[in-house]
Amino acid sequence: MGVSCVHRSSCKTGIPRSAATVVWLRIMRGGLGQVFGTSRLLTTHGVTIADGVHDTVPGLSFPVIVNSFGTREVVLRQKANVGYVMLLTTGVVQVPHEASHGTSPVPEFKKLRTTEGVVGVVSGAQGDPDPGRSPGPAAPAGGGPATPARPRNQGQEGTLLGVAPPAAPLQVGDVDLPDSDPKLHARIRRMLNQHKAVRTGQALGAIKATLHRLYFNAGARPVHFAPRRAGHTAREAEMAEVKRQLESDVIEPTSSYWGFPVVLVPKKNGTHLFCVDKRLLNVLTKKDSYPPPRMNDCIDSLGEETIFSTLDFYAGYRQVAIAPEYREKTAFVFQEGAYQYNRMPFGLTNASATFQRALDVILSGVKWQSCLI
Repeated sequence: MGVSCVHRSSCKTGIPRSAATVVWLRIMRGGLGQVFGTSRLLTTHGVTIADGVHDTVPGLSFPVIVNSFGTREVVLRQKANVGYVMLLTTGVVQVPHEASHGTSPVPEFKKLRTTEGVVGVVSGAQGDPDPGRSPGPAAPAGGGPATPARPRNQGQEGTLLGVAPPAAPLQVGDVDLPDSDPKLHARIRRMLNQHKAVRTGQALGAIKATLHRLYFNAGARPVHFAPRRAGHTAREAEMAEVKRQLESDVIEPTSSYWGFPVVLVPKKNGTHLFCVDKRLLNVLTKKDSYPPPRMNDCIDSLGEETIFSTLDFYAGYRQVAIAPEYREKTAFVFQEGAYQYNRMPFGLTNASATFQRALDVILSGVKWQSCLI
């Protein structure tokens, strides 16, 4: 169930023919909503709006991507009606804890306000869970699939946050291979123990094949946001994650002119992920055209092989360094201060292209021969 609201262009914008352009829109109601374009723009001018979920604030402009398929330039006037936003709402069923197992009390259904959504850099917050205080997933009436309750304000009274539970300790066990040399087991175990810090995430390697850089569109200026409100439990979760990243040399203190807010994104299990909202940074960044591999080519290159091995990075993005002159642009702010990234975080618009380029350089001699990336 949702409430629709018309969104209008914030300023006069020219849309070149056969091109994509960023257009700033504004609505009078805020919240998490699905953005749609009007059919009139497509049928009359050949212009479409990229559908997507946006977290809107009343009176504050937000960017959307507009694509033109026409043969002439289209000019959107200020306050032109270009579509609508379907605001999303949800609910949560609360069952009393004191109810006995043999009874089925009638649950109380409470309507929640439009929730707040975020898109940002996910960095896997870990910590001790608090099962007694986690909001947990909401069970909608009618027996449908469970959905997590998403608090509107992290600092609101009664909003209890959890953090992702720590990863289970890795156990090194023996495999019964009677034909193998027993000394080989001891050598492998010594090697694993020697690099235990890498396996547990306490130490990160560094890929030196390339550095991540951020190139901006013409006219881009520094963007800075005030820290978002957070309750006591949320502050503890944020500070714990910042401390972990400082110990791993992922971030460092900064006095940058840039600053993006930290948010805690709820997961389905009731815990939260530490994120940074960098949507505006991605809008201002020039897109990297480095090509990713085609899945059809990868499958075709396997031929008639029947045995395969897979390798995965632990925090692969964070093993790519950011060029020193661009680190200040990744700064984030929260209640305890401001920091910037030394390593490439998740959520940057060109992060996947940089990581693909780095692996292609490292494995250039064996790519498409004995390995696929």
